Formats: sequence, structure tokens, C-alpha cells
Amino acid sequence: MNDGAPVIHSGGFAGTLEETACPTCRPAPPPRRLYLSAEGIGYWRCPQCQIEYASPRFDEASLLRIYENAAFLIDKSAHENWTHAQWQRQGGRDWRVPHLKVALVKKYAGAHARVLDVGCATGVFCRAGLDEGLRCEGIDVSKML
Repeated sequence: MNDGAPVIHSGGFAGTLEETACPTCRPAPPPRRLYLSAEGIGYWRCPQCQIEYASPRFDEASLLRIYENAAFLIDKSAHENWTHAQWQRQGGRDWRVPHLKVALVKKYAGAHARVLDVGCATGVFCRAGLDEGLRCEGIDVSKML
């Protein structure tokens, strides 16, 4: 953990926090706080680019420990012998939510928008987006997914 910084426990994970600013606007104008969680995490909106972000948040070293922790893993047994047709036929939450997100992207960014899904996990949003005409790519920091 960080040099003497307090360890915070949130959502079953632990780490040290760091204050952050808008990740796209440097220097960032003063943001507007949208919400403050019980743990003291603020959710902010940048007035310049409208991006929303959390601050403070787990620092990079803490995030890497969290993402590489066995408790964070998705149960991959559910994906054995998985097919796209089964996924669509079952129509569960894991199928509906990515498709709802695709509809939002298409509404605000256009039917053939380019999308980068940072933190894509298994890539189901990208698959749904590709199926519906978006140009999607995904990346995830976890080596275990």
C-alpha cells in the first residue's frame, strides 16, 4: 500500500485512495460534485467536457491488486461451450444491459460510432456493439479475465 496512507475498504476490496481531476481536461476547470458516497467518494462532472469521474479513487497500485485478485474474477465456467446464439436466446440481464448501452451510444454518438470500452472485462458490450454496427474495441487491465 502507499507510504503511510490509510487503507480504505470498499465493495469487498481494499486499497489506498488518491485525489483525481478530469482525465481529459488538463488543467481541469473546477468540477461540479454530483454525489458523495457514504465512504467519502465524490462523483464529479467536468464543466468543460462533461465527463463524469470518481475522486478520490483507488490509486494505480491498489487497482492492480484488486483486478488481479481471485475474488474479482468472473466465473468462467458459465462461458464454457458458450455461443452467441445461446446468449441471445436466453436474453438475460447479461445480454440486455450491453444492448441497452449500445442503444445509448447510437442515440448520442451515431449508428456507426467508434467506441473504446476501457475495462471491458469479457467484452460483451463490444460484441453487442459490433453486432449492431458500432466500431468497437475493448481493453482490460486484468490479466486474469
